[in-house]
Amino acid sequence: MNDFRDPSEYDEASYTQDFYFDEEKEGSGKTSYREASEKLIAVLNKSLTFLSDHGYSRSKTLWGVAFALGHPLTAGMSMLEAGRTLGCTKQAI
Repeated sequence: MNDFRDPSEYDEASYTQDFYFDEEKEGSGKTSYREASEKLIAVLNKSLTFLSDHGYSRSKTLWGVAFALGHPLTAGMSMLEAGRTLGCTKQAI
């Protein structure tokens, strides 16, 4: 689609408020988007822990995601040290 009109002029434009712009909940200082994000991070951390405990602890992808999330698996370890442990370079992680 090579139409350079303003997206708000489209017939398909949404006129409802996106949930991530919701107002803060009463006095909590958190939006529904923030709460959902925190729950997702908790699920991802538990998933990484499960996978590392069940035979995937040598996975470079698992370690890369763990570093991105700040998972306790990587606590106090540099990517270079993790790469040496896995037998790869830090770039591979």
